[in-house]
Amino acid sequence: NWPTFPQIFIKGEFIGGSDIILNMHQ
Repeated sequence: NWPTFPQIFIKGEFIGGSDIILNMHQ
């Protein structure tokens, strides 16, 4: 359901906001 999710981690640009995304995903 999150096609851009792995790309974000690979880029490393959204690592800081990963916590926010994880919270919203849960």
